[in-house]
Amino acid sequence: MLRVTLGLNIFMHGASRLLAGIGSFVTGMTKMFQNTLLPTAVVVPFGYALPWLEAGLGILIIIGFRTPEALVSGALLMLL
Repeated sequence: MLRVTLGLNIFMHGASRLLAGIGSFVTGMTKMFQNTLLPTAVVVPFGYALPWLEAGLGILIIIGFRTPEALVSGALLMLL
C-alpha cells in the first residue's frame, strides 16, 4: 500500500506538470532560481527533464517494476 501511495504521489507531480504545460513549469523554476548560484543553463534542462522523470519513476513504483532501483532513483531525484 505504501509503495502504491508513494508511486502515485510522485507520478501525479510529474503528470500534473506535463498536463499544465511544461513551458510554464520551466519558466516558474527559472524565476525561482534566478537569484541563486545555479546557472540558468542547469535549471532549464533540469526543469524540462523533471516532470518526465517523476512520471516515469512513479509508474515504475506503482507497478512494482524494478522497485529497489526505482526507489533509489526517486530518492536521488528528490535530493537534486
